[in-house]
Amino acid sequence: MAEAKRTIVEKPVTEAVKVPGVALTLTHEEAEVLAVVASFIAGDPYESPRAHIRSITRALREAGIRTYSYGNSHPSNLVEGGARLNFKNYPTKKTLEF
Repeated sequence: MAEAKRTIVEKPVTEAVKVPGVALTLTHEEAEVLAVVASFIAGDPYESPRAHIRSITRALREAGIRTYSYGNSHPSNLVEGGARLNFKNYPTKKTLEF
């Protein structure tokens, strides 16, 4: 037979806070270029500024913007070279201490 017992479970609580933001309005073509440029950003996806690029590309993808296309005029087909912008990780408190 099943048993049930009430208990207290610890659970982390996060609260919504208001932070300054920016609304950016782009044409479809401008958004495609931004998505392609963002696809060349490298670095740790959690511990570096790349984390912000992840959220930007996710928002663009949800808006129907792709970083690639099979059409010749898509910005991803016009990139020359393989350069990447590689972000270092954010400094930790430990590395900031003297």
